[in-house]
Amino acid sequence: LSWSWGGDAVRQRAAARTAMALLGLSAGVPMIVAGDEDLRSQRGNNNAYNLDSVASWLAPPDPAGPSAFHVFVSRLFAFRAMHPALRPSRAWPTAEDPDGDGQPTLRWLRESGAPMDDAYFDATDRHFVGLELDGDELGDPSSAIYVAYNGWSRTLTVTPPAPPAGTQWAIAIDTSATAESWSNARAAGDEVELAAATIDVENRAVVVLIAR
Repeated sequence: LSWSWGGDAVRQRAAARTAMALLGLSAGVPMIVAGDEDLRSQRGNNNAYNLDSVASWLAPPDPAGPSAFHVFVSRLFAFRAMHPALRPSRAWPTAEDPDGDGQPTLRWLRESGAPMDDAYFDATDRHFVGLELDGDELGDPSSAIYVAYNGWSRTLTVTPPAPPAGTQWAIAIDTSATAESWSNARAAGDEVELAAATIDVENRAVVVLIAR
């Protein structure tokens, strides 16, 4: 079932960014269709292969330059390419701690920072997922990566886990409407360090932190 957000273009863009971010941050090979990087919606038509019209045509490049969404997608996949922790070459990481640094390779966390359990995963009234990856164990340039997804209809105040010793969290990606002023994804080296112990994750948005 599709959801138009009542025609609110700002929310539509945020929803598209969140969907693209969840894909781009997932293990495996991301599969997108030509034009997805420019919000080509096929005007809601789900049978475009049998329709020769503007619903399925690719638009020519905009002489004014790439759209803000195109910039976001470019930076998202540049981030993915730069962080091998997001592209495991073998089985999906587990909660084991091979290097003995006290940080599991992978942790699932609640918005409070506490670990998730089976009851949390099974609860239908829970809409937050936090994921922390140990970059050191996965050959990543960042000591850790933290991904926060708020699938709820309201903003959540989220407490990230403590970053590895000697590092600080910095915001790399935020798919919310509020972050459109900086294209929702920072270029490498331009990530902004957190100034507080918590972050606000807007409704149905993804926030990505890196430890550096």
